[in-house]
Amino acid sequence: MPTITTKDGTQIYYKDWGSGRRGPPNDGGALALSDDDWQHAFDTNLFAAVRLDRAFLPSMLAQGSGVIIHISSIQRTLPLFDATLAYAAAKAALTNYSKGLSKEVSPKGIRVNSVAPGYTWRVCIFLVRISLAVEELRTRSQAQS
Repeated sequence: MPTITTKDGTQIYYKDWGSGRRGPPNDGGALALSDDDWQHAFDTNLFAAVRLDRAFLPSMLAQGSGVIIHISSIQRTLPLFDATLAYAAAKAALTNYSKGLSKEVSPKGIRVNSVAPGYTWRVCIFLVRISLAVEELRTRSQAQS
């Protein structure tokens, strides 16, 4: 697991390997997503954070301090229903979990934050945007026919 050690010896562990899908795009919305697609989205984007927190919280609680930062997504409130619905739902769950965990552990000296970045330029984002643009062109073409 990636670790950063600061000058004062504080160790920071981080996880940023969430994803919206496996393999080719699952275009078509909710009906195109299998139970495995949904499970993968939640395993990767919610349960991985829950498991890491359970591993590190005992030592943070023992020392009375710590910081947990979860990487959510703007899709938690702005889902692309025809491309990444399961991912968006998992990120919404992560944000809600983060808020609940914060209320539980902040009185004990542990800060929990969730950040929700917008689009980051990655190949997968590029492919999703191209796929959506092609679908829009198809729809317009069919409407004009």
